[in-house]
Amino acid sequence: MWSPKELYLLFSRIRHGNLFYPIFLLPKKAINLERDRNREYIVGADRVATCWESFAKWEFKIPQIFYDNSNILAIEMAKNIIEEQGLN
Repeated sequence: MWSPKELYLLFSRIRHGNLFYPIFLLPKKAINLERDRNREYIVGADRVATCWESFAKWEFKIPQIFYDNSNILAIEMAKNIIEEQGLN
């Protein structure tokens, strides 16, 4: 699972308009609407709660890399961003 620091950095650096939210960095199987709807996220629970409502409608638009954080490319991306920020 991504750390809060990684979630924040990834969200702030590679979002694409309204199509990128931090929940997409969670493994797809971990998404549980009822359990996580009001969960606190580093970028603000309100934005995430809004996203839950429309997730299924535009899920297909989200690049696969954001679904599975075991993907080596996603892991490398996070490491590179953290190194660039001098936070490693």
